[in-house]
Amino acid sequence: MTTLTMVVGMLPTALSMTAGAETLASMAVVVIGGLLTSTVFTLVIIPILFVFMEKHSLFRRKSA
Repeated sequence: MTTLTMVVGMLPTALSMTAGAETLASMAVVVIGGLLTSTVFTLVIIPILFVFMEKHSLFRRKSA
């Protein structure tokens, strides 16, 4: 929810075509990309890695 709000808020800056907006537009694109990438890693990639490691007993504790 926070990422979506931030991305939507940065879209006008990223899409602006006014004079002098080249620096701000490129910065907005980088911020949007970083937010989306971190969200995908947090919600998809990291849980998949945990499930993979759990199934392959890499982090399983040996019971006494």
